[in-house]
Amino acid sequence: MRSFKEQWLKNVIATQTQDSRIATDPDQRAQICAYYEQSWSLFRKIWLNSDNLAYHFGYWDKHTRHHAESLINMNRQTALRAKVQPGDRILDAGCGSGGSTLWLAQTYPVSVVGISLVERELNRARQFAQERGLSERVTFEQQDFLRTTFADHSFDVVWAQESVCHAHDKRAFLAEAYRVLKPGGRLVMLDGFRPRRPYSEEDEQLLQRWLETWVVPDLATPEEITTWAQAVGFVDVVLENIEEYVRPSHRRLYILSIVSIPLVWYYRMKGHVSPLRQGIVRGARVQWQALARGLWFEGILSARKPVAG
Repeated sequence: MRSFKEQWLKNVIATQTQDSRIATDPDQRAQICAYYEQSWSLFRKIWLNSDNLAYHFGYWDKHTRHHAESLINMNRQTALRAKVQPGDRILDAGCGSGGSTLWLAQTYPVSVVGISLVERELNRARQFAQERGLSERVTFEQQDFLRTTFADHSFDVVWAQESVCHAHDKRAFLAEAYRVLKPGGRLVMLDGFRPRRPYSEEDEQLLQRWLETWVVPDLATPEEITTWAQAVGFVDVVLENIEEYVRPSHRRLYILSIVSIPLVWYYRMKGHVSPLRQGIVRGARVQWQALARGLWFEGILSARKPVAG
């Protein structure tokens, strides 16, 4: 039987999402688009490669030999939690330039729909799909994962890698994921989480200094995200702290940001680096400082929609 707190949260979400589900605020949408449009040129040089096209952090186990392999490992770990099966129809919510969407279609006999707010990302993703001969099994659409146009019960898996952090109302994402999943469907969400709230004023300011540069309103706590997921109806809700496997990836980004300081300053003096790009690089440093203070961690949320849901 649901607790009073869980039932109250479910009622709030139902009220917020009935008739017209909550969409991303236009200003926030514009900021997200600008962030990803301007970060592409940075990340394609220092992070992703032509094989994985991955924006996300990597997963380092004892068998991982290098950065590119860690990015593929993170896809494998996410797929493991999602229990991807042959014939699944998967929604990649916040697909970026299609890295995980294409990896799923290359690795499993599945069909995948990738959605993003950023038109330039989608254009790149379609081009990459065509180059890999995957256009028949993957599609890309410009949609808001808080309010999609998909019918109820459309997908076997909703997959989100480091994208839900950008949502002001993460409960709205969970409600929408629940709606579009088939009964028995699975949700998997890789993201950053804050261990608790509140923090001291100094710690909160440090955390927000990082989040603002990456257009992230806030991070959810483990209690918040699991309670919200249960409140919309998900069962078997598990949040795993995988920080020990991701920390080398966080450290790598920090080191790259330190090494790039002279170059950023040089191009800034020449007027070739926008304030937004400067903030993205600065955020790469501050994320490590916040991590060292224990203010956030990388985790994977997995959950299932009941068969009778």
